[in-house]
Amino acid sequence: MKKQKGLTIIQLMVILIIAGVVGSCVIKMIINKRCEANPSIPDCPVTQIALPKK
Repeated sequence: MKKQKGLTIIQLMVILIIAGVVGSCVIKMIINKRCEANPSIPDCPVTQIALPKK
C-alpha cells in the first residue's frame, strides 16, 4: 500500500489559525500607523475622552 502525501485536516487547520493571527496583527499595525498619520479618519478609535470640568 502506498503512503499518501499531503497534509491532514488538523495540519491545515493549524496553518489557517496561524495565518489568521498573523494577519490580524498586521492589519492592526497598519490601522495604527494610519491613525498616527491622520487621526481624523473614521477607523481610528477614540483614545482620549474629555472629562467634564468641575
